Amino acid sequence: MAETPAPPKKLTDKNTKQEMLDAYRALVRQLEERRAAELNPEKRMQDKRAEEAVTVAAGLAPDGVERALGDLKATIGKSLAEIAERMASEVTRFKAIQKAVESKEHELQELYGIEKAATSLAALIEAQNQKRREFEIELGRQKEELTREIESTRADWEKEKKIHEAELREREALEKKTRERERKSSPTSSSAISRSRGIS
Repeated sequence: MAETPAPPKKLTDKNTKQEMLDAYRALVRQLEERRAAELNPEKRMQDKRAEEAVTVAAGLAPDGVERALGDLKATIGKSLAEIAERMASEVTRFKAIQKAVESKEHELQELYGIEKAATSLAALIEAQNQKRREFEIELGRQKEELTREIESTRADWEKEKKIHEAELREREALEKKTRERERKSSPTSSSAISRSRGIS
């Protein structure tokens, strides 16, 4: 169980430069840890695949094909909505972090005019940009993978539906032939029934 980070130390005008830098680094570390804890796409994708596998297995009965197609459409819509929501959330979080970094950089320059701090912050911004680019690449890859899975599943369902429809037509044709054969093979029984109705 991850331990909860201590709240950042409150700063005043009386703090030393080192105390301010330590507090700033602790705050950045907490933000990165929180972000890493919230984003675990591999675990989410694994859980989603397991859930979809159970749903597909439950709906493989011939009478469940129609229902499964509807469920598949709903799942696709939900997945795309989740991806869009996650992307919007990450953009907002990145902008907030970027604003905080710019604010701290300005504050440090005003208070102390330290060039080292500016260089450090520039490196931090570049690291953030790199992380964002990596995240966007990974998100794009996952989106492509999800699209491929959806297309594959859709093709499987279409194939299953066609097989089911062909089996249904074949069964109906067989039943029709059987009824016609029975009707042709017993014409005397139907005439006997009509005679008995006439007598009564």
